[in-house]
Amino acid sequence: MAGKTLISAQRLIFIDVFRGLATLWMIETHAVNEFLFSAFKDNSAFSLLNISNGFVSVAFIFCAGAGFWLALERKHEDYRRFGSGFRSYMQRLLFILLLAFLLQTPKFSLSRTLDSSHEEILRLLSCNVLHLIVYCSLASLLLSISTNKLRAIKIICVLISILTVFITPFMRSFDPFAIMPIFPATLFAGSPVSLFPLFPWSCYFFAGVASAAFFRSAQNKTRFSIALSIISTIIIILIFYIKDALHVYSFKDQWWSIAPEHTIFRIAGALLLFSILFLLEEKLKGKFGNLLTAAGQESLYIYVLQGIIIYSAVGRYHLYDFLGNNLTPWSVSALIIAITSFCLSTAVFWRRMKKIYPETSKKYARISFVLVLILYIVFPAKF
Repeated sequence: MAGKTLISAQRLIFIDVFRGLATLWMIETHAVNEFLFSAFKDNSAFSLLNISNGFVSVAFIFCAGAGFWLALERKHEDYRRFGSGFRSYMQRLLFILLLAFLLQTPKFSLSRTLDSSHEEILRLLSCNVLHLIVYCSLASLLLSISTNKLRAIKIICVLISILTVFITPFMRSFDPFAIMPIFPATLFAGSPVSLFPLFPWSCYFFAGVASAAFFRSAQNKTRFSIALSIISTIIIILIFYIKDALHVYSFKDQWWSIAPEHTIFRIAGALLLFSILFLLEEKLKGKFGNLLTAAGQESLYIYVLQGIIIYSAVGRYHLYDFLGNNLTPWSVSALIIAITSFCLSTAVFWRRMKKIYPETSKKYARISFVLVLILYIVFPAKF
């Protein structure tokens, strides 16, 4: 039994690979959306690329859910006792939430932020990927504290994911600002306020929790993954080929954001990648696999760094001001390679430093974050 447990634990590295793919894929998506000249977007090749890009955030959120389950298996009792693991997890969630708000602050100045317009406040309080993951993690943590049965949590997460998919049209049919304060209304408002509102995006997190749970409990994980890949492929093909008919009769221009069948299409895509990466895990070992694993384990670092580079999230200078949105595919490709190389190389370096000097790295990270907070507080309004 010990041998089987060890093998199973070792093979879960494929989830880090999955998260790494999603993280690096995100750089391509953001760069293409931000800088590619619109004339190059009117062709079938870009349409296929755009469809694939639609899975990036889905995969990122899905992997966060899967990661929550893996941690829960080890620390469930600690969470229920509000032990050291619980406190450490809450500190990490608070750190991510503060970081998420800093990344979308209107200006890197507290005094300027306090004097923000209504539109800037909406931007500050909008629900982005990191916010969504934190809120879903807190809900899952509350669920895990309320019961000592992992099986019950697994089933409830399945139900939450399914329920979220099918009630999204209803939840998005009314104006949340008419019935609640600006926060938490921003958590329910769709684009252009929030790009990742709780409905439907939270379903991907809970689908990730449930998928990891069922995978871990499967007696034959290879057979389980093969069956999952076949079922997912059938769903993807079916919805893809009937999407035009569904688009006409189901929510029309909102089909891509709220229609249950489109959300199911994306969940199926995440499940397909989840199963394929497990089946191909042995072939992913080596330098390439190690790089993807490193990217997955340092996904938060890469997410923040690429966001600052591409969107200049902090400060008033933007890469867009220098490059515009009229780059050719070759220029965008070169830009993607440059940003990916920089983010990945520094992430690998930081990961290595954490292994060699764990305590020093923690202190450095904490001091750096506190310094950023202090600078945010003291910077004058003119910045």
